[in-house]
Amino acid sequence: MTKNYMRRNFNENIIIATLILFGGVIIAASFIFLKRQKQDDQPPPYLDLPIDRQLGESGWTDIGIYKNKKYGYSFQYPARYLKVFSENPEAVWVVQNDSAPPNASPFSIGLMNVFVSINPPFSSVDEWLNKDKKSYQFEKRIKIAGYDTLVVIEKPVTPLECKDKKTAVFIKGNMFFQIETCSIDHERVWKNFIFE
Repeated sequence: MTKNYMRRNFNENIIIATLILFGGVIIAASFIFLKRQKQDDQPPPYLDLPIDRQLGESGWTDIGIYKNKKYGYSFQYPARYLKVFSENPEAVWVVQNDSAPPNASPFSIGLMNVFVSINPPFSSVDEWLNKDKKSYQFEKRIKIAGYDTLVVIEKPVTPLECKDKKTAVFIKGNMFFQIETCSIDHERVWKNFIFE
C-alpha cells in the first residue's frame, strides 16, 4: 500500500508541477503579448514639430493661394509641403503633398480644411459651441477678415490624431465658416484668409 500511495502521490505531484509550469508559461506569454500590444499602440516616432515651424520662413517660401469663387474667399498655404486635395466649394481639403519628408505623419506636416454651411441651425458661434462642447474646448476670440471668430481646440480621440488641431468659426451673413488647421502656423493661416 505504501508503494501505491507513493506512486499516486508522485503522479499527483507531477500533474500539479506540470499545471503550475503550464500556467506560468501562459502568464508569461500573455505578459509578453500585452507588452508588445501596448508598444504597437504607440505612434511611430514622427517629427515633433510641424514642418513649417521647423523650417521657419523657408517652410512658406513656396506659397500657394487657393481662391474659392463661389464664396469669394482665398487663403494661403505652404505649397512646398501641402496641396489642395478637394476643391468642392463647400469643403476644401489641403493635405500633404509628395515633397513631405518620408518619416512625417500627416499630422506633423500640417493640414487645413475649410467648410462652408449655408443657413446653419444656429444663429451665433457661441450657440454652435454650446451644441458640441464635448468635442471642443474654447481657446480665444479673434477676427478673421473682419468677422468675430471663435477659436476652439478639438480634443483628440486617439493618439494618432493631431494634438494641436484648432478650429476657427465665424458667421458671414447666412454662411457659417469653419477653418480647421493642424500642425501648421494657425495664426498665419487666419491672417491670410480674406474675402475678395
